[in-house]
Amino acid sequence: MRIATIDIGTNSILLLIADVQNEKIIVIEDIAQIVRIGKDISKTKYISKDKIKEGLNLLKDYVSLCKNRNVDLIKAVGTAALREAKNAKEFLDIVKEELNLNIKIISPFEEAYLTYLGVKTAKYAKGDLFIVDIGGGSTEFIITFDNNFDTLSLNIGSVKLTEKYIHSDPPSSEEVKKVENEILRELERIPWNVLGKTLIGVAGTVTTLGAIYLKCEKFDPEKIDGLKLSFSDIESLRNLLLSLKFSERKKLKGLEEKRADVIPVGATILYLIMKKFDFSDVIVSNRGVRYGLLRW
Repeated sequence: MRIATIDIGTNSILLLIADVQNEKIIVIEDIAQIVRIGKDISKTKYISKDKIKEGLNLLKDYVSLCKNRNVDLIKAVGTAALREAKNAKEFLDIVKEELNLNIKIISPFEEAYLTYLGVKTAKYAKGDLFIVDIGGGSTEFIITFDNNFDTLSLNIGSVKLTEKYIHSDPPSSEEVKKVENEILRELERIPWNVLGKTLIGVAGTVTTLGAIYLKCEKFDPEKIDGLKLSFSDIESLRNLLLSLKFSERKKLKGLEEKRADVIPVGATILYLIMKKFDFSDVIVSNRGVRYGLLRW
């Protein structure tokens, strides 16, 4: 069966088209476009009219591509931004009316569960895992043990914290300290002992760090998915990103220009997770919610 899955996040909207045959997944298309539908949503609580239009136009392109690829079924979900926006129903109704596409707004638990299902499709997802999905509006944590799992969603995301604290270019030390303090406060809520777990990082922040590390001219999922980065690698990347102006960051190989403003905070979230819980390395995963939807 040919299935398309769409993941509407705070920062990006992703499309995966794949043939699913029992346990086998054959990827036909895997696309991510940055729309930032959640821009300023922490302040306004509304998706702007411009972002509704931009999101709708991209979804039109996605649905058209699905028809061209003879997709049998489309599954679409929305996460943090749509959970938070007071006008989320307006966006969903417009999409339904114009594209006949139903979008399900999923809970933090469902988001984490889909991330878990997605990561588990990978060969490197062996043993007990600590999965971190750093999004634009929130970060999901999943811990696995004996084929069971538990989840926690924290209100820290690369877009949300950047909009809240970062106003200088490059970020000032005072601004970075405020970001770090909020991240560390939130991380205190994690109740589990993660000693001995394998750390897997999912979503755009982590995959982008992998692409910058490899100096990719063009994003290459095959090179990124399963890449292992050391704590020293993440620390160096984070320090580099914090030291550069926006105009300098966006020239880095592997970094999309539309992500250049929020990647320093995203890198800081991952850096502090690794530092606090003493992880020596992280496996980069390209298999987030959209892969989990194939199994849901």
